[in-house]
Amino acid sequence: HYSFSRCPKPSLYVFASLLSFLSHHLLGLKLYSLMASSGKIDLNSPTITWKEAKSYLKGLNNKQKRDHYSVKDFIKLKQIPVWKDTAKKANIKQPEEGKYAKNKALNEKVSLFRGDITKLEVDAIINTGLEQGKQKKASD
Repeated sequence: HYSFSRCPKPSLYVFASLLSFLSHHLLGLKLYSLMASSGKIDLNSPTITWKEAKSYLKGLNNKQKRDHYSVKDFIKLKQIPVWKDTAKKANIKQPEEGKYAKNKALNEKVSLFRGDITKLEVDAIINTGLEQGKQKKASD
């Protein structure tokens, strides 16, 4: 009779590594078998974990990912104006000097968006979590 409690630590490490390797490859086999019949998997299926969905989507290009979107009238990143352009349109007067230095590179990446965020085809969305009209003071 042999028990894992008597295994030396290197053996446990090898066992854990082998288990990790097998689970990774079995995950790929599961996804492959799910795709084999239709070429597309149902990401909303209760049998698919978020890790499996992430692994599957990671291997797709943008066009292939769009087949899985729940909305068809999505908004591409290049359709969202960056802060620099928004400020120009709104005729916002830029201060001569401010508390923080102007960061031109950042101004080319940040956008303000009002609308349905589920339609955005972007990598990240940052939401302050504050209701309109409510602001927090630095001392809060």
